[in-house]
Amino acid sequence: MIIEAGYDLHLLLFPDHSSSEGLRMVCLDANLRVTDVRTPIPAFAGVLDHSALDSIEAAIPDDDDLAPQLDTRFVGLGYRVTATSGYPEGFDWERVKAVEERLARRGIQLLGIQVCDDESWASTGPMYSFESYALDDLPRAIVIPGPHPFASCECVACAPQRQRLRSAPPMAAV
Repeated sequence: MIIEAGYDLHLLLFPDHSSSEGLRMVCLDANLRVTDVRTPIPAFAGVLDHSALDSIEAAIPDDDDLAPQLDTRFVGLGYRVTATSGYPEGFDWERVKAVEERLARRGIQLLGIQVCDDESWASTGPMYSFESYALDDLPRAIVIPGPHPFASCECVACAPQRQRLRSAPPMAAV
């Protein structure tokens, strides 16, 4: 799954409104592909103190845990609140900045911290398509309508795949 909007993150952070109680984290690679969804703090009170930062950082998969092309480069965080009516003003913006800075030291960009109640949600980052926000360093997804003839399509999606198939060693007959 490629994440193209804050709402995509929301669906992963809050898959079941009735049971998502801890601080949840979505880890993404350099191409905004989801590599992991974790709950670094199962019982979270909404305070992004040093202990919470340590837990977040410890939960990010190490480069040794994943193939190099899947290294975590983006993170989204989310937790439930009793009411989102006071957000985004309700975020402790100094603590949000501390999370961003701590992740940035590891080469990871925070895509936002989301809060959710039973009816709505709020975020420190983009809520809709990333293309509508001034985030120049995010990769962009493209859609290439078909048809894509199997052996002859030269589009940007098919040509690299076909090249990999051509360069693969032939399969032995069984």
